[in-house]
Amino acid sequence: MMTVLIQDALAQPVFDALTIQLENSADGDPAELAREALETAVSQVLGTSAVNWQIKPVHKSVPDAFDLIPPADQAILVQQGFQLKYRLEEQDNIAYADVLFETNLDDIPEDTSLEVDTGALAGPGENWWNNLTVTEQDPMWSLRLIEADKAWNDSRGANIVVGHPDSGYIPHPELDDTRILHAFERDIYEGDANAQNPAQRGGNHGLSTASVILSGQSKLSPTHFVIGVAPEAEIVPMRITKKGPPVFFSRSGPRRVRDAIYHAIDSNCHVISMSLGGLGDRSLRQAIQEAVRQNIIVLAAAGNVVRIVVWPARYPEAIAVAACTADRKRWFHSSRGPTVDVTAPGHNVWRAYINENGNLDARPSSGTSYAVATAAGVAVLWLAFHGRDNLLQKYQDVPLQEVFRKVLTESCDPPPEDHHGQFGSGIINGRSVLEAALPPEDEISQDILDGSLAAGPEQEKGAGKIAVAFDTVSTDDVRAGLSEMWEQLPEDELDTRLEGVEDELLFHIITNPGLRNAFVSVEEAPPAIGDDFVLDGPLMDADAKAISKSLHEQLLAVPGLSNSLRQRIAGQRP
Repeated sequence: MMTVLIQDALAQPVFDALTIQLENSADGDPAELAREALETAVSQVLGTSAVNWQIKPVHKSVPDAFDLIPPADQAILVQQGFQLKYRLEEQDNIAYADVLFETNLDDIPEDTSLEVDTGALAGPGENWWNNLTVTEQDPMWSLRLIEADKAWNDSRGANIVVGHPDSGYIPHPELDDTRILHAFERDIYEGDANAQNPAQRGGNHGLSTASVILSGQSKLSPTHFVIGVAPEAEIVPMRITKKGPPVFFSRSGPRRVRDAIYHAIDSNCHVISMSLGGLGDRSLRQAIQEAVRQNIIVLAAAGNVVRIVVWPARYPEAIAVAACTADRKRWFHSSRGPTVDVTAPGHNVWRAYINENGNLDARPSSGTSYAVATAAGVAVLWLAFHGRDNLLQKYQDVPLQEVFRKVLTESCDPPPEDHHGQFGSGIINGRSVLEAALPPEDEISQDILDGSLAAGPEQEKGAGKIAVAFDTVSTDDVRAGLSEMWEQLPEDELDTRLEGVEDELLFHIITNPGLRNAFVSVEEAPPAIGDDFVLDGPLMDADAKAISKSLHEQLLAVPGLSNSLRQRIAGQRP
């Protein structure tokens, strides 16, 4: 079995599109204004025409937002993508432009042993049964740990619909076809109405995570089966990826995740479960905000291996879920940090899948994919138990997302050992969630105002944006280190130096482990995982101490820097 190297997977960003937000669009047709702005930028940066680019409206809820998509045969380099962003943002009628990327993984074979998305790390190999603890050999262990089985007398999730952006679905006994809402399924990637993944093993991720949410009691065998947390829920599958192996978020790009969220809104879903993650952008966050406004409960996986909590889980509007083990310890590969809301089982969780011989099966697998699927199932139970219409009647001035977040976080079991405040309020408990009294609406309103519900506002400017890449380093230390990098640049000038290029610098730090390593000095490098799986830098529990002082050479050596960022690193204004 081939092992996918994290640094290889994340080091191949491919330009997908630009998303722009217009301002002052009353001066003309928004689409024509977008076309004119794009034509100017493309001419300046690429020296060509934008006549064959697509100008695509994002969604009816954001009428002045557009995707700018190049023709399939036109490759845009990373640095060109960011230069296009800067030239667009110089124009008076553009509020902002974000660069969206995919990762080109077409050359990775389907028999990868490591599904490193922010979703599932694959099962424990050929001797998998012997590698399980006695507890983990019980297919229902994760349900028992969160006491979902004790909640089923009160709720099994009937009449609640889950929107599920993933790799699509595969027909399987553990995924009852009558509870797939085929009228609403969607292939976001190909643009059609069929979310079934044409690649059997390549579609495992969507099948597996869906089964954790809502599998019934088919029992493939007495010892190999899956029962979902909400076994009577319904699902709207949305395929957001190419066919093939792991569901890397970047494989689909944030644009398709965003479009799937809007499709879930338009399809009247009640919960959105996202077992994926990567880099974010403003339009993705806007989609989540719109879903929350529409009283949809939105949950996302904290991430695997990369240590920091990824987007969209990182957005304060989403409920971010980290992973624990069967003995209630933190799962070593789970992302963690102050933006995590709760923790759920994520190591050796039983799920449906297609095995290497193409046979229908059920086995354990690991990842925050399964943790968030478990938490989404609890959200379904809660909505069905109280009645969603009753909840909407009771909470007319606050979103159900924040009501559920408060109930969920305040009814948790204790967090994993050695959590260090990085695994949220604790391990979720489905029975306790149903038993919890519904909080008064004014209490929710106050919690929203003082920020005690959402994990905190996202730092979007200057050094605060760069600090996102270093959860173990304070923002003050990041600022001090960046100041040192620019030879004692006064800290009050730091945000000005970074203004406008912080997104690009953050992109390179997160997608280039060597660069991130150069930014952080560590006491001890993390251990290797497996024989040929190597993490290149402090991506796990390394003790990040301080930002390095001499980074001009390392930064300028990074491939794909735009001229604007190079000039800023050199201390010049572009």
